[in-house]
Amino acid sequence: MLRLLGLSCTICAFGYSAPSIKIQGSTTVNPVVSEATDSFRDKGWKITVDTQGGSSGGLSALGDGLITIAMSSRPINEKDRAKYPKIDFQATTIGYDGVAM
Repeated sequence: MLRLLGLSCTICAFGYSAPSIKIQGSTTVNPVVSEATDSFRDKGWKITVDTQGGSSGGLSALGDGLITIAMSSRPINEKDRAKYPKIDFQATTIGYDGVAM
C-alpha cells in the first residue's frame, strides 16, 4: 500500500505543470496585483504582469484572448461587452482609488 502511494505521488509530481498567467492593464491596480503575484511565483507559477495600454488595453487584450486577467481601474461598460460579446467579463473588486486634497 505504501509503495503504491509513493508511486502515485511520484507520478503526480512529474505530471504537474505550473500554471502560466498573463495579466495586463491599469497602472493604478498594478502595485496590488504585483505584490499579490509574488506568493504565487514563490510556488513556481509563471506570471507576467504588464501595464501596457492601461485599463482599456487590458480589457481589449482579455477580449482578444491574449491574456488571462485584465487589470482595470474602471468598470466594464456596455461598449466593452458589445465589442466582445462572446466574453463573459467577471469583475472582482480588489479596492477603490481616490484623490484627496
